[in-house]
Amino acid sequence: MKDKKLEVKNVKHSDFASHETLCFQCTVYFDGVKVATADNEGRGGETFVHFDDRETEEKVRAWEKEQPKIVSEYKSNKDDEEFFSYPFSLESAIDPLVSDFLTERDLKRKLKTKLLITDDTCGKGEFYTWTLKVFGQLPIEDIANAVVAGNKFENPVVLNMLPFDEALKHWENNDA
Repeated sequence: MKDKKLEVKNVKHSDFASHETLCFQCTVYFDGVKVATADNEGRGGETFVHFDDRETEEKVRAWEKEQPKIVSEYKSNKDDEEFFSYPFSLESAIDPLVSDFLTERDLKRKLKTKLLITDDTCGKGEFYTWTLKVFGQLPIEDIANAVVAGNKFENPVVLNMLPFDEALKHWENNDA
């Protein structure tokens, strides 16, 4: 079976209701086709997947069984060289997809309204920010150049000037 792609769209997230886990509802796509909806109540329980039809569920579950085990970062009790692993499941695969979706959405929103700069002096989750509307209609390049020139940074990185995938790596690495 060829590689299948699992993705989530139409994510509705409730931050205030997310306690032990993310509280969300989303649409699940498999190979670009809507196959199910998923939800989690955010109270530490599992994510539930509701397939559109039985035939689709059987197809996706067959793919699920072919996936390799997930190897964790936790050492096994059996051997120091071995790590704890568990079978891949669709339900557990959806949660990180939702988390990634929310992280990307958050960064996209920030990049529209803020100039985001990180440098060697920034700790985890720290960015220098400037509200873009204060600068009027100036191009982002001019704003970034003026801010960088007017401040003392150590190896500044302007997230707004990077391709989105690179900006996302900086955003995630800083645990924003």
